[in-house]
Amino acid sequence: MHRTLTGNEMIADALEQMISHTNMLHEQYKAGTGEYEMVSARGVLYILGFDSNDAQSILEYISENGFNYCLDYNIRIHDGVFPDQQVCYYGADALHSRLNCVTKPRTEQ
Repeated sequence: MHRTLTGNEMIADALEQMISHTNMLHEQYKAGTGEYEMVSARGVLYILGFDSNDAQSILEYISENGFNYCLDYNIRIHDGVFPDQQVCYYGADALHSRLNCVTKPRTEQ
């Protein structure tokens, strides 16, 4: 899926979509129509159609604005090292909760 949004608009759109997607996964699990899935923020972005460059930019924004612990294996954690890829997976409900804590970018109205 080709994205035409740029900068803060793309990030705001991505955050909304990520929150919606992780909520849907958790609701499916609660309804008994889906499994309890372990997901990564990068994986969700790829599912939503973002390419690796856009995903990296979005993840960097998320890391700088409220979710900076083991977000992604390409994002340094507080002590300057990269986390192991396996610790960057969360239950859909946990990732949803963390994404809701991210400060949303300002966009032009």
